[in-house]
Amino acid sequence: MLKPINLTLGGDNYQLLPHTGFEAIDLHRKASGVIARMAGRFEVKSAGEAADIAAYYGVFETYSSAEYADILVSTLNRVTVVTVGKKNQALSDMERIAEHFQGRYDEMWTLVFMVWGEEKLIPFKIAPAMEQETEKSGNETMEMP
Repeated sequence: MLKPINLTLGGDNYQLLPHTGFEAIDLHRKASGVIARMAGRFEVKSAGEAADIAAYYGVFETYSSAEYADILVSTLNRVTVVTVGKKNQALSDMERIAEHFQGRYDEMWTLVFMVWGEEKLIPFKIAPAMEQETEKSGNETMEMP
């Protein structure tokens, strides 16, 4: 049986029960698609944080509302908000996600990336190896072919 993973973000505590079976494979496909689209928008030696943020959010302009909601729900549907003294709240649908993150949408996407990282989806699994390779070669940025 899978054990829940405890996460903390922005003063909130969360428990993630990792995705399994086809749900995990499908989440991997969606996350990889997002990361691939992002990689195509970022430039080596970016002009700064504003350019990075614009590239990051610009990826989602190509998704329909249904696709956008599907990525959020399929990622966060196994996450529960744990607040001492209150009933736990599962982030099981878009209404609950929107209500919980009202005015804190940056935290919503930070939690999405935390979930993808904890579930060791391929883009996050290879990232440490890429960082080590960069350190060994002494390069600060990766050259794109």
